[in-house]
Amino acid sequence: MEKRGNTSDAVTWQERRELVDELQIVKRYDSPVYRLSSEIEGIIKDISTDKGQFHTANYDRQLELLNNAIENLLNKNGKYIEISPETFYDFFTNNDIKKFRNDTQVFRHAKESTLQERKSWSEKKKKFYVRLGISIVSQIFYSNQNN
Repeated sequence: MEKRGNTSDAVTWQERRELVDELQIVKRYDSPVYRLSSEIEGIIKDISTDKGQFHTANYDRQLELLNNAIENLLNKNGKYIEISPETFYDFFTNNDIKKFRNDTQVFRHAKESTLQERKSWSEKKKKFYVRLGISIVSQIFYSNQNN
């Protein structure tokens, strides 16, 4: 990295303007709408290997975390619990949840075949699955809280 400023370590206003002009600001318009509740963020942080914020992670990482969160919510004492049809108002079944997890499994592993499969996913598909995953995790979490 090139050093900015003069020999006295002072930074001129011109150098500051140049630095600000070089900044690239990335906006993620859908992030606040699809932000997880603090309770679900806590679950994800507990099972995550890093402590970053969910909404700032890239889509691949978000899909991995959502897959892990579903597993965490449904795996009780080493066995998967069945989702009641009322949980999703007969819209999603246990098989639909399994399909979501099977589809996003590629984001949990780093084998060459899964890395290739990840590349076949478009950003639109990843975004859709992230939104769907947030809905799935939220509904499972809140239905478990009410039982």
